Amino acid sequence: MNIVHNEILLIEKSRKSRVLVLSATNLGIDLLPPLYDALKSMGRQPKLDVVLISRGGSVNAAHRLALLLLEYTDDLSFIVPDRCESAAVVLCMAGQEIIAGPATIFTPVDPSLHGAEQHGPSPKAVSAEDIRLFPEVIKDWFGIDADAAEDQALEILCENIFPTTLSSFYRSIAECRLVCHALLSSHMGKDSDDDISKIYEPLLYPRLPHSFALTDNNLKSYGFPIHRDSEIETPAWEIANILRNKVGGASINAKEGSRVDVFLATSELARIRFRNPDNPSGVWTDPETVYNPA
Repeated sequence: MNIVHNEILLIEKSRKSRVLVLSATNLGIDLLPPLYDALKSMGRQPKLDVVLISRGGSVNAAHRLALLLLEYTDDLSFIVPDRCESAAVVLCMAGQEIIAGPATIFTPVDPSLHGAEQHGPSPKAVSAEDIRLFPEVIKDWFGIDADAAEDQALEILCENIFPTTLSSFYRSIAECRLVCHALLSSHMGKDSDDDISKIYEPLLYPRLPHSFALTDNNLKSYGFPIHRDSEIETPAWEIANILRNKVGGASINAKEGSRVDVFLATSELARIRFRNPDNPSGVWTDPETVYNPA
């Protein structure tokens, strides 16, 4: 059952393209096989639009998914009517254009590391930017000289964070910069490296929280190829409305630990990944079996 079939057709007619819908609570590398199957069923397209709704995931996965999408078209665009957060923003960097709406939410990309479950005031996840800005906290909040603040910050960090954890933060930022640069270069060319870095660095080194809601105008000011399209705004938003209660925490039997965490569709097919206590890794199935069981 393709519950967004009509909306896909409206976008395809308006944009003279083929449309793929990907709604995922988490972008993981395990999305690669089903995405490959969907793209194979469509075949290589002159113009491919991906309607993307996601709260983020793995930067490495976003990179690999983007490379697969680029295998199937020379003209890739992303339509983002609703949530497009963190690693999902990285995925969009592969697009020659990004089409947003009035209610679209973007967020910074700065990587975070998640620690083990613990009690007390320590956060479960720490952003790389939280670490990088720590010397400024000491300098600005306590009026300590900049050089002394850096020395004190380094001493405090090394006493409280294992050194290889700091190295992991450094490597995660290096990975993110490499991926962002490569994806933007895929359609901007290699002669504008300085301009490309100016596009993604505000998202990697934000002074705002990782969850801060950015708009399409914010991304446009950074240099992203982003705009609005009034002709497809309604069907794109309708896709978001349809899937809002079908994917993620609000999906079927979420309170009992059963939920849909991925919806993947073209005009010809639709597949979902359904997780429940008996299948925690998830099983790919026809939406009909979950949304309208016999």
